[in-house]
Amino acid sequence: MLQEGSRRPAGGKEVSEALHPHIVSEFAVSLDGRDPGRPAPSLPYIGDVPADPGLVLALTTARAALEGTDEAVVLRAAGHEWELHTSARPAM
Repeated sequence: MLQEGSRRPAGGKEVSEALHPHIVSEFAVSLDGRDPGRPAPSLPYIGDVPADPGLVLALTTARAALEGTDEAVVLRAAGHEWELHTSARPAM
C-alpha cells in the first residue's frame, strides 16, 4: 500500500530511518550466530585434557561470531551465546 502522494510504501519512512551504515554487517553477524552448522564431534580425551602447549583446539561450528571488549569476549554460535574472559580470545 502506497502513502498518498508518495511512491514509498506505508511504513517505509520508519524502515529507512532505522537503517544505518552497519545494518548489513549486523544482520550477517546475527545470522551467523544462529546458524546451527553441521555436527562435528571430536572427543579425543575422555577425562582431563592434558596440559600440553602443543595441543590444538578446533571450533566445530560453521558460522560463529566473535565480539569483544576490554572486559570480555562474546562468542555466538549455533543459537547460543557465551561470555568468556578475554584470555580466551587467542583460542577462539
